[in-house]
Amino acid sequence: MLMLMLMLMLMLMLMLLLMLLLLLLLLLLLLLLLLLLLLLLLLLLLLLLLLLLLLLLLLLLLLLLLLLLLLLLLLLLLLLLLLLLLLLLLLLLLLLLLLLLLLLLLLLLLLLLLLLLLLLLLLLLLLLLLLLLLLLLLLLLLLLLLLLLLLLLLLLLLLLLLLLLLLLLLLLLLLLLLLLLLLLLLLLLLLLLLLLLLLLLLLLLLLLLLLLLLLLLLLLLLLLLLLLLLLLLLLLLLLLLLLLLLLLLLLLLLLLLLLLLLLLLLLLLLLLLLLLLLLLLLLLLLLLLLLLLLVLVLVLVLLLVLVLVLVLVLVLVVLLLLLLVLVVLVLVLVLLVLLLLLVLLLLLVLLLLLLLLLLVLLLLLLLVLLLLLLLLLVLLVLVLVLVVLLLVLLVLLLLLLLLVVVVVVVVVVVVVVLLLVLLLLVLVVLVLVLLLLLLLLLLLLLLLLLLLQNSMKLFIISM
Repeated sequence: MLMLMLMLMLMLMLMLLLMLLLLLLLLLLLLLLLLLLLLLLLLLLLLLLLLLLLLLLLLLLLLLLLLLLLLLLLLLLLLLLLLLLLLLLLLLLLLLLLLLLLLLLLLLLLLLLLLLLLLLLLLLLLLLLLLLLLLLLLLLLLLLLLLLLLLLLLLLLLLLLLLLLLLLLLLLLLLLLLLLLLLLLLLLLLLLLLLLLLLLLLLLLLLLLLLLLLLLLLLLLLLLLLLLLLLLLLLLLLLLLLLLLLLLLLLLLLLLLLLLLLLLLLLLLLLLLLLLLLLLLLLLLLLLLLLLLLVLVLVLVLLLVLVLVLVLVLVLVVLLLLLLVLVVLVLVLVLLVLLLLLVLLLLLVLLLLLLLLLLVLLLLLLLVLLLLLLLLLVLLVLVLVLVVLLLVLLVLLLLLLLLVVVVVVVVVVVVVVLLLVLLLLVLVVLVLVLLLLLLLLLLLLLLLLLLLQNSMKLFIISM
């Protein structure tokens, strides 16, 4: 236990010695840090002084630059004044040119207005001529329509005449048919009378003959009806009349044969025949009168037709003459229109030639003015270029001087700053080394404290 106590005492003593050494080292490090801080402060002061000097130099350079800039500004103002004077001259020239151009444009506008007025007059004349031509064409169309209407009327009249002729022919046919029918009826009556007498006188044979005659009469009636239906077939009617006459002759022969048998009856029949002959004569007279009337009607109709045809022919001749007159007028108007158009075209061509001459003259004037302006502009540009070149040379010289001064100052400043930066780096390295030493010492103190802690634990355990 005593040994342990001694050992602990020794350890504590050693630890106290180490603590003292560490305290001394810490004090030395603190002194060194203070010295380094003083050095840093001195370096910072030097840097500040150098920076102040550099600022003074920069201010001097800025003053020099300002003076140079003022000189340049004065030169630029002088150049601007010159340029303004030149620009005023150019503006005056441009104004004169613009006035000339405006006058030329006004002349061109007046010429164009004259051309437009002439064109409008030409258009109005053309419109009037076209209206006249349209009116003439309308008149021609109306006359053509009248001719067509007259032709249509002629055709209608011809058709009406044809219809009248057909109606007259139909009336004649009807009259003839009626007369034939009357004759046939009279003959039939006579035959019926004769047959009745024969029937009274004759026997059954005669009755049979009468029946046959009746049948023949029925056939004849049918034929007559067919003939009425076929009004226009006059030849057939004549044939029928011939057949009837033949039949009458046959009947007369039969009657003669019968007369051989019955003389009394023959006498009666002769009387009847005389009466029939008288009737036939009367019918023939009536037919002749009707034919005369029809002939007169036909003559009157033909005269009317001739009169109408002559009137229509005269109207057509008059219309044709009017058409010829209108055609002649149209041709005359067309010739006049063509002459007017030729005259107007000649006037237009002359006006266009005058306008072209004026335009050529105006263009020549404009070219001359433009050439003068180009010469003036070239001269002004040359003057400006020379002035600008002089200014550029002066500016370049001043800039070279400034660059030389600035380069010298910048080199000095850079060298000083580099030296100061090197010193600062050295001091910073030293400070870092001292800080590392402090850290090592602190670590040692921590170790010592741990040892103390362990020793205290051992001491407590031993107790």
